[in-house]
Amino acid sequence: MTDVAATRPYGVLGRVLGHSYTPTIYKELAGLEYVRFEREPEDLQAFMTGDEWEGTNVTIPYKRAVMEYLDELSPLAERMGNVNTITRLPDGRLRGDNTDYFGFQCLVEELGVEVAGKKALVLGATGGAGTTASMVLGDLGAIVVPVGRTSEVNYDNIAQQSDAALLVNCTPAGMFPHCPDAPCTLEGLDALEGVIDIVYNPARTGLMLEAERRGIPCIGGLLMLVAQAAQAVERYTGQVTPRERILDVTERLSRREQNIALIGMPGSGKTRVGEQIALLTGREHIDLDRALEERLGMPCADYIVERGEPAFREQETAALADISKRSGLVLSTGGGVVTRDENYPLLHQNSQIVMLNRKLDELAHKGRPITARDGIDKLAEQRMPRYRAWADHIIDSRDCAANTAQALLDTLHPPSNQNHHKVDRHLCCGFSFRRTARPTAKEATMKALVINGPNLNMLGIREPGIYGSDNYDRLVQICQEAGAAQGFDEIEVFQSNHEGSIVDKIQEAYGKVDGIVINPAAYTHTSVAILDALKAVAIPAVEVHISAVETREDFRQVSYARLACFATITGEGLQGYAHALELLKEHLEK
Repeated sequence: MTDVAATRPYGVLGRVLGHSYTPTIYKELAGLEYVRFEREPEDLQAFMTGDEWEGTNVTIPYKRAVMEYLDELSPLAERMGNVNTITRLPDGRLRGDNTDYFGFQCLVEELGVEVAGKKALVLGATGGAGTTASMVLGDLGAIVVPVGRTSEVNYDNIAQQSDAALLVNCTPAGMFPHCPDAPCTLEGLDALEGVIDIVYNPARTGLMLEAERRGIPCIGGLLMLVAQAAQAVERYTGQVTPRERILDVTERLSRREQNIALIGMPGSGKTRVGEQIALLTGREHIDLDRALEERLGMPCADYIVERGEPAFREQETAALADISKRSGLVLSTGGGVVTRDENYPLLHQNSQIVMLNRKLDELAHKGRPITARDGIDKLAEQRMPRYRAWADHIIDSRDCAANTAQALLDTLHPPSNQNHHKVDRHLCCGFSFRRTARPTAKEATMKALVINGPNLNMLGIREPGIYGSDNYDRLVQICQEAGAAQGFDEIEVFQSNHEGSIVDKIQEAYGKVDGIVINPAAYTHTSVAILDALKAVAIPAVEVHISAVETREDFRQVSYARLACFATITGEGLQGYAHALELLKEHLEK
């Protein structure tokens, strides 16, 4: 006799589900084949009273509508007044539960903001998701302030809530394809300690992008989706999913859904490498220049010659805005995409940005009017700092496109048994989930030296509009924490206002440290002595600057130290030191 229960599927009930990640999540979590139950309102009764399913998640617009068909509710679902999980009990009765509470609670915990006694602004607080967020925050002791178009606190006067510690977006504003839109600005909310956006597509919403720019920790909604699914699996099968497993599935799904966007000098091989990545991963490959040629009806080179570079860049940004909203692509950009600041958030919202680093004398020149006009050296001087600043990863070109593609994928998707301390920035601004594995014997001896030049001891006092309000002690703390997260056994942080002392420190590092992170400050633009010291010891080094020096005074465009460093990071504030240590660790592991 056939066990009917064993043959009935689990699924998700909603009206339009084409965009849903839910089936993929349940496959990852529990190996369950999950069905999309798309039903119109007039079909809801037949679905709920039928026996074609064993258990189901419920999404909009049916979270309240299904309740009249249920035989019992969990205490939490009854309290919340809506249901997102239905279980068919052994006697055939239907039980409604709500696992969104647990999902949102995981977001708050992962963000790491202590909310008790603090003001939390909830955008869209009257909706289903907003009700959940408000309840969780209230239970954690937060002072919840609802924000809506017609609420007492609304989008026009939200800046008056300058003492708010947390802002939560529970509206669909900024959701694909309306990205990178945002429901409001964070202007004036100077006390914010964190931002939560329950939207999970794109990976970084407009609100999250602004939080990143302001140095505010933030997290998107993907973890909530996975966490609620894990608890639903427990309701269906009794299988408990450990917290680490929830984080792992979230991270894997995030990497799978994000685009891989290739940037780098003209002729660095972005198209060929992108094609190879697409072959290896089964992703769709889009070459931005080819897409532009279809859009323009002529070769890019001809358009630049006929209409000029500014007109071409406008068209490039428009094409990028359309393409970058999508997920799961391999995107090969043009070499000049970094010349417009507005292109960065378009790429960053849904991509891991990878710079292909190729020797200048190996770059292809043919058919490139801007290269012919300006020359490779001048283009490199202008663009290389921007490539490095935009990149989440930097990959040195190998002997062929296939090997470069494989090296890139090994970096983005390391085998699970490797010790790897990767930063995945889409989930939480700066750092999201830190994967801290047990260090190997080799890693246990790795040491890094962080060198800071003149006036950096005056952080917090010196031009806070440029360098921020954090002091030097905070800089040291960030370096120590980031070094530990990356697996360094020892991080020494050194600062001096004297050129000779910095030279001495570099020389003393010979044979004692594995890598150097250096911010020479004002000596960046003047000190050949520091350059010579770095060259003499030949220790792998990363240059870092708190501000975006490439946008400041002309004299700051000169960097002697950069000539001895394999990477440069600018404009990321104090978190640039953490990024520098990440790049240093990746370089040392090659």
